[in-house]
Amino acid sequence: MIKIRAIMICVALLVNFKPSFAAFDINLSGTPESSVITVSLSGTNVATATFTERRGLANPGVEFSPTFFDPFPPEVTGNNYGRIQFSSGSAHIANITTGQVYPVFGIWMQDSSNSPSIGMERFGLITSDSENVYGMRFSSGDQLELMGSASIDTESLNIKFKNFNVGSVSNLCELGLCFNLSVKEVPEPASGSLMIFGMVFILLFKCFSTMARVVKFDKRSNVELSA
Repeated sequence: MIKIRAIMICVALLVNFKPSFAAFDINLSGTPESSVITVSLSGTNVATATFTERRGLANPGVEFSPTFFDPFPPEVTGNNYGRIQFSSGSAHIANITTGQVYPVFGIWMQDSSNSPSIGMERFGLITSDSENVYGMRFSSGDQLELMGSASIDTESLNIKFKNFNVGSVSNLCELGLCFNLSVKEVPEPASGSLMIFGMVFILLFKCFSTMARVVKFDKRSNVELSA
């Protein structure tokens, strides 16, 4: 019996095993009617290309065909190639190998209908500004780590979170870096509050019903109850 259980556990582990890839994770979340989108950034990369000195890599990203996942609305590309600065929060990429740290100023997103690569959804990180024109610098084999939590506001683009399509895509690699993207909807606060209120009401109803039965039983039996 023990051997059978051990075999069943091993089979379950194999069935549920999912290989993990080193990649930068970009997770977008928000409520449908809001233009404020939470951007959670994490993950690691082992660089497979070299960008040093004036060959620094600015605003790294990837592209993919939206056959199964079409996350971005056309309006997001706008007239600045979809670059949206963080409105709050912060993020950075640390080169663990060299000790250098590069700030991330925002993200960029481009829809397949009007991106520079027509037919391809594109997204990435904004790592360059007027003081850091050439962005990140790393060599093949360097270990990189992405960390941060921030938010963007798409109100100026007349976009709300409901205009995005939820879903995910993973293990997209380009120029020596790999990315994962996830878009997840958060329930409206009103809906969440209503659910909590309903649960509290049910619990109170059951509690008072139980107390009523106890009192009724006590009156019939003439037994004095003590706490």
